[in-house]
Amino acid sequence: MANQDTIGENIRNTRKSLGMTQEEASSALGISRSALSLMEHGKRRINSTDLAKMAELYHKTISDLLISDHTQKEDSLAILFRAKNISKNDRIQLNEFRDLCRRYSALENRVYGPGRTWRVPLYPRPGARLRYDARRVYVENIANDERQRLQLGNAPIRDVFSLLDNQGIRIFKLPLSHELSGGFLYTEELGPCILVNVNHGRRMVYSTAHEYYHFLVDRENIADICSDKSKRQTRRESLANHFAACFLIPRYSVTELFERYVGRKYDTTGIDVLQLSREFGVSYSDMLTRLKDLGLVSDNAYARLQKLHPEKMASDLGLPEMEIDLTPFPGRYVYMATKLYFRGEISIGKLAEYLKKSIRDTQKFVKDLRDYTVVEEVFHLAQA
Repeated sequence: MANQDTIGENIRNTRKSLGMTQEEASSALGISRSALSLMEHGKRRINSTDLAKMAELYHKTISDLLISDHTQKEDSLAILFRAKNISKNDRIQLNEFRDLCRRYSALENRVYGPGRTWRVPLYPRPGARLRYDARRVYVENIANDERQRLQLGNAPIRDVFSLLDNQGIRIFKLPLSHELSGGFLYTEELGPCILVNVNHGRRMVYSTAHEYYHFLVDRENIADICSDKSKRQTRRESLANHFAACFLIPRYSVTELFERYVGRKYDTTGIDVLQLSREFGVSYSDMLTRLKDLGLVSDNAYARLQKLHPEKMASDLGLPEMEIDLTPFPGRYVYMATKLYFRGEISIGKLAEYLKKSIRDTQKFVKDLRDYTVVEEVFHLAQA
């Protein structure tokens, strides 16, 4: 058990990481600011009632606030919390992202043992002395190399989340402000972690590939967040965008399909772009940008097609809505937590905590799992 000073330091660092002032926190907790200040400096004992209120307010478990963690203030994700213009809700979600990364790592250590590795190569950064066009060629070559390494050929990637999950990349989908697309975190302890904005729907696919590029070439940066504005303004983010486009929409295969569906760039319609976007599982806007980048759509056509509404087009055509996995956790995270439960190593309450569900919903989740043959096989393997 941590001592009073450490608990006070933990709750102070947690409050600050969420961007809350003492006035705001004390008001929400129903105590005076001076009382909170004394607690945070270890000069006043925190009773169980106040501790429970703090855990709820700060989106933590009581255990998180009690654990002695001298590295908390040096957490590599602190860079994310220092970012400017981050809303309070975004800070809450970034805090949630950090906790999920830690929980994933802890689950992996319990299920498989320490020392697990991830299969993500490290590529040299594009040389700063290279012309920008040459750097784009270099980045496209990285995208092609990755597709070859992953044995994708020129085929569309049907599920980029599962693909990278199998490479050991932890991808979490949480609700962020519209202008934030996502971020990444990398440490030796936690491994490669990606956060994408679940509010962006199909655009999450592109954002995931964008962040994947940062692991391939920018790993030493440890942590960063991306906004739509930063993606457009910096060369580094523009190269990450270019990688995402080349990785998800390979030049050869999209050109071949374009010639088959459209024939000439002056004949391109919104329906053509919509069809291609569905073929490759990306958003309409991302496909349109890629076609323009490849010279398959003229500037005038791009301006015209950019004004169309793909959702209305799809509805008018009677096309089914494109499915996308909105589950906040990677598949392996859910699998590992469930496996520990089936082994009898964690309670139903702990499983509910991992999955962010109520006890009742978790009990139903477990019952439903037992009704599926595949999961029953997993259950028996877990018991072995």
